[in-house]
Amino acid sequence: MLYADDINLFLGREDSIQAVSDCLASTSEVIGSKFNMDKTDVKPVGPHDFQLACYTRQDMGGPTIPGAHILPPADPLHILGVWVGSRDFTTDRWTQIDKHVKKIISQWRAIGASARNRSLLAKALMLSRCHFLMDGNGIPPSLLSRIGNRIMNFVRGKFSAMAYTTLETPLAEGGLNVLSLTTRKMAADLKFLSDLITGDQQVPWKQWTWMDLKMASASSRAGTYGGLNPFLQQAYTMPSLLQGRVSQAFITARKFRLDLVCAAPSSAARMGVPIFNHPAVPRPGSQRVQKILNLWKHGVSKVVHLYAPPPLRGTGLKKTVTAMKELVHASSWSPLRSLGASGAHPSVNIWPSMNSPLGCIRIFTAPKSLIVG
Repeated sequence: MLYADDINLFLGREDSIQAVSDCLASTSEVIGSKFNMDKTDVKPVGPHDFQLACYTRQDMGGPTIPGAHILPPADPLHILGVWVGSRDFTTDRWTQIDKHVKKIISQWRAIGASARNRSLLAKALMLSRCHFLMDGNGIPPSLLSRIGNRIMNFVRGKFSAMAYTTLETPLAEGGLNVLSLTTRKMAADLKFLSDLITGDQQVPWKQWTWMDLKMASASSRAGTYGGLNPFLQQAYTMPSLLQGRVSQAFITARKFRLDLVCAAPSSAARMGVPIFNHPAVPRPGSQRVQKILNLWKHGVSKVVHLYAPPPLRGTGLKKTVTAMKELVHASSWSPLRSLGASGAHPSVNIWPSMNSPLGCIRIFTAPKSLIVG
């Protein structure tokens, strides 16, 4: 990735460090400029033990780039105004922004400004300083509240008791069209997740993020984190185990009931589920269980048979047909129902290759199943 005089390289196990060094040397000779290796930092990515070993030996699992400095596991890497790997959301930088916003507000309160001008000042001189860093690094919750409240109080004015949600609305609806810092952060978090689930999934930051989510997730509260079974609809993710930026985006997604680590079965899996696991099937001990046994005896053994019945033979066919109709109409769940324009519910991933229903029975029977509704 090239930007002006900054060069950022993403290297994997298959890449040759020697080839990179040779390329840099030949490029320097052609363009007549020298790469400053003394200012080159390397951020190892992977388990903590691997990062610590790279820092201790000052190599990249064996190969080295002469002059480059391997960063300690806890140190962030500064790339174009973003501190990659910062565990405190670059608190020092946010503290500087807080002081700057406070100073601007003090100056303009002394001068005086109309409501319309206050909204322009908030957008141009205050909120604009937060956008890039908030999108790239996130923001400490305490500073989000502090800076956000400063800006909201300035825009609202001393003598207004109007709810800020009203001022956030567009001008045509009677507001000032000045979104709060909290609203902008939620939008940035959701945009981050939108970028994650769309486009090329081989991009390094997406692969790292998906692995981070996987290692912080389990199939049950008592399960082993990092051992997520993707066939299960419900997953349990610990935000505290995620990287800072991913953690904040994940918590925001939860507020909107979105979950990136749960999955939806394919149409074949839904249609192939055994009839006994249909959501409308009564539990053992119910008088209606006998009806389901009759279905099984007549060859209606899968959900697909409710919609495309096999040839029915024998006695009691009328009761069997009645029981089939009851199952079709007794539940809000239908395997024929569309799961969204893209083939899945907006909050779940779709796994088209999930053709075996036996591995995902919990999808149909769990009380929180999105498929059941």
